[in-house]
Amino acid sequence: MKDFVHYIAMLPAIAIAISIFNYAQAKMAIRLGDMTPKQWGRDTINPFAHIDLLGILVMLIASVGWSKPIPFSPYNFKKPRNAMIQIALAGLGANILVAFLAYVGMSIAVQVSTVSTGLQMVMSYIVTLCIGFGVFNMLPVPGFIGFYVLLQYLPYEWQEKLLGAQLWFFIGILVLGQFGFLGAVIRPVFAVILGIFETIVQLIL
Repeated sequence: MKDFVHYIAMLPAIAIAISIFNYAQAKMAIRLGDMTPKQWGRDTINPFAHIDLLGILVMLIASVGWSKPIPFSPYNFKKPRNAMIQIALAGLGANILVAFLAYVGMSIAVQVSTVSTGLQMVMSYIVTLCIGFGVFNMLPVPGFIGFYVLLQYLPYEWQEKLLGAQLWFFIGILVLGQFGFLGAVIRPVFAVILGIFETIVQLIL
């Protein structure tokens, strides 16, 4: 079980992971022709516009959480399928970039030994949570962008069924998270991304 210091270090990392991911998605949706995120005030880096307090609490306790989903309407896109993929990749790409910058900063901090242990802990959580939150949101789970990408490729009757069963899917994913199944899915992807980070850092530092 994490001690109080770790929870304090996690909070800014959670705020960064959530706000960067959602901001990138909102900006991409707007760029592709849907003004809904702007109308709802979600095209901002301000974490308070994106944070769901219950989602944060669950993330701190169970390492599986959520934020307020970015509102958008596929009907506003010329090519909804392509648009949804671009929106999903915008969020993931932004988080991977931030995670990489934090990883570089953490690597430099370890070498020069001038950064406090607390700050190094925050940077470590930024790396972990940015990658984790970005990859997790790619899963085809209700409430996450991966789910809405999947819907674009399913017949209308299947879309209706899945939308009607969102709550049960969501409860199921929380249960699976507690038994480590989600970690088993995400961990290999996480390891690959960290391996790429390490290779690049070794080349530039």
